[in-house]
Amino acid sequence: MYILGDNINTLEKKATLGEFIQEIHSVSPKAKIYWIYGWFGDYDTAFTPIKNACEANGATGIDVNDLNTTKNQNQLGATRHGINGETWRITRPGEAIHLGDKGMKAIADRVISNFDF
Repeated sequence: MYILGDNINTLEKKATLGEFIQEIHSVSPKAKIYWIYGWFGDYDTAFTPIKNACEANGATGIDVNDLNTTKNQNQLGATRHGINGETWRITRPGEAIHLGDKGMKAIADRVISNFDF
């Protein structure tokens, strides 16, 4: 499972999307590839190429662009919990627009809905 999208921002990177999927299949022919995309970035320039590469190369693209809403983002002043137990308050707008707990749950639900079980 890959979550890539907003960092695929050059023509050179976009040109290798299908090759990337094919390479995974070459070393793991039975692998099911799920590519999660769409939180940050311009849809036409960043996400359409990922969607097309998935469709052309046997991967499942999972578009989460519609989930990037205010209710699914963190909020300024919210408390975050680190993996080592530390806590801090969100004070930067750039951090606040990332996934919050509701966003994580929404993406997890979207991903699980694509599984074959």
